[in-house]
Amino acid sequence: AARNASMSQERLAQLQRDLEQREAEAARQREQLDTLAREQTEARQRIESLNVAVQVAEQEKVMLRETANVFRQQAESERQERIRVQETTTELAQGVGQLAERSADLSREIRENRPVSANILFSDFMINRVQTNIAAMRQAPLGELNRAAETRTVLVSDGDRIFALMHIEDTPFSLGENYNWQRINVAFTKGVYRTTAPAMHFLEQDPRVVAVPVDTADVAALGVQVYELAVDLFRFSDAVLISSGGAGYGEVPFKLDPGHPSYVQMDNRLVRRLFGDFSPSRGDLVLSRTGELLGIMVNSNYCVMVSTLLPGRTLSLGDTSGQRTSELFNDLAARVRRLPSRLQ
Repeated sequence: AARNASMSQERLAQLQRDLEQREAEAARQREQLDTLAREQTEARQRIESLNVAVQVAEQEKVMLRETANVFRQQAESERQERIRVQETTTELAQGVGQLAERSADLSREIRENRPVSANILFSDFMINRVQTNIAAMRQAPLGELNRAAETRTVLVSDGDRIFALMHIEDTPFSLGENYNWQRINVAFTKGVYRTTAPAMHFLEQDPRVVAVPVDTADVAALGVQVYELAVDLFRFSDAVLISSGGAGYGEVPFKLDPGHPSYVQMDNRLVRRLFGDFSPSRGDLVLSRTGELLGIMVNSNYCVMVSTLLPGRTLSLGDTSGQRTSELFNDLAARVRRLPSRLQ
């Protein structure tokens, strides 16, 4: 009985311990359940927050998409507007350009059809004339012989090249002379600037007209206006004649020579507003009433209308000993002698 009682107590103690362990385990499980419940609640809350965030994000995405569409439409609208503005600007620019062209054409037409005062043309000539010095040297029986000539003329362009024009009477030479010049130099002077020329041309149109080429850089340095050749020669019935490089000037009527259309006859009997003590003579320059070069007087009555600057014969300047200038001047003289007497 005592042994049984002892065993019963031990069993009871064991049961008590098992019960305590089970209660402790149950307590732990309850705590775990409570923790899981809290975690589940928190997870549910986070899920709900995430759902809300997702909904907000979806709404924001929808709003961004709508905003992007609005911006895209605005950008397209602005692009179309820029295209329209550019097209309008181009049309306006073309219109302005056409208007400017029409205005320029109108101004040119008015200018070409409105005669310029002879006083203005002469004043421009005096400003733009260039001093030209020509020096020649040859051997003579008694030693070295030198000739020199000085004239004041203007520069003329055919649209491509630029020349200083003068009559052969303004040079040290004469047609038909039998001298072989060994050195010839031509120099242009304006203010302090001085330059030399490489050649001397005698025009195909009339060999008495001498054209000395001038380099473009020298033209800029000389700082003078380059005259154009007259195109519509008979727009006006009179012209402005300038004598001896600026000794005098006046308005002179002229008429075409039917037999020789390259020449016009200057009516010296009807010289109007002639300034300076001179009478028209060979070498005088003739300007159109619009300020272009019409030609050069070849004698006291006739002017050759310089319509081209094509050289007939050319003389290289500097050392001319090998060019036989006597043959050149005799050939030029023969050409002039073949002209009618009134043009010689």
